[in-house]
Amino acid sequence: MGVGLVGYQESFNFVSGFRVDTQSARGQALVAEAFGPGETAPTTVLIRNGTDLRTSDAPARVAGSLSELGGVARVDARPRLSGDGRTLSLRVVLDKDPYSSEALDAIGPLRSAAQAAAERAGIHEPRILVGGETAQTADIRSALDRDMIYIIALVLVIVAVILALLLGSVLAPVYLVGTLVVPFVATLGATTFFTLTVLGDDGIGNRVTAYIFVFLVALGVDYSIFIMSRFKQESRTSPPVEAIRVAIERTGGVVSSAGLILAATFAVLMTQPIRELFQFGFAMAFGILLDTFVIRPLLVPAIVRLLGDKALWPMRMRRDTASVPVASGVL
Repeated sequence: MGVGLVGYQESFNFVSGFRVDTQSARGQALVAEAFGPGETAPTTVLIRNGTDLRTSDAPARVAGSLSELGGVARVDARPRLSGDGRTLSLRVVLDKDPYSSEALDAIGPLRSAAQAAAERAGIHEPRILVGGETAQTADIRSALDRDMIYIIALVLVIVAVILALLLGSVLAPVYLVGTLVVPFVATLGATTFFTLTVLGDDGIGNRVTAYIFVFLVALGVDYSIFIMSRFKQESRTSPPVEAIRVAIERTGGVVSSAGLILAATFAVLMTQPIRELFQFGFAMAFGILLDTFVIRPLLVPAIVRLLGDKALWPMRMRRDTASVPVASGVL
């Protein structure tokens, strides 16, 4: 299921996220068809200079250089200057959807090109700022990409520490964290395939991936705690195979019932006409069912069975024989 991630891409276009026909979406499509996709959200390039540019030909030269840049549809022929003539404003229209990945990727080169053009035009030590919807969205994407790494690392470390303290084991948190990552990857891949390939969405909502990860890990570690706490208790008097069997039997009903209820609850979000809610609802329902009926009752016990007495290493599996009667005559 994780192979579905091959087609993974994020969407930052909120208007395209409605799963029903809207006037805003029709208007955006009409503008793009009649005047070009970039006209719906032009980009503003600001060049701050230490001297007055009102009597200089530098603004026109910079505008001409940017208009020849690849990916730029046009630049306003009349650049605007601030009252003191030290700030130049250029309205740049890209030749692509301003919310697409290609447009977001073009912001960095546009900033570099503006810097080079200003220096060639004789502007001394120019300060370049790029604004507008595309630039703002590019900053959001960069922040989300950076924060996603921190979120994944922080959540997994916290979960591993809690499991280590609870189970008194170093090895168990390692494979249990792995069983949290696996269903997340599978769920995200299946969601990508279903919503993008089958349903034709432009991309996964840009915040949906983070929400899926946090919720799935939180629910998955709860189920792991139920099962492994019972396994630790049973392993004091039973071999690992019997201990994990009893743990699954004793906790399986609770985990299965909770999983079904939660999956149905999240699935209700699929009735909403907003892409992000639909994708999140599908992913959570799918991921919870996968975790409830495959990962916890099958994968976790299989790993414990293979590891045997080392499943809770370095904690030693003790056998409490105090309650076992001793045969008469045996010292």
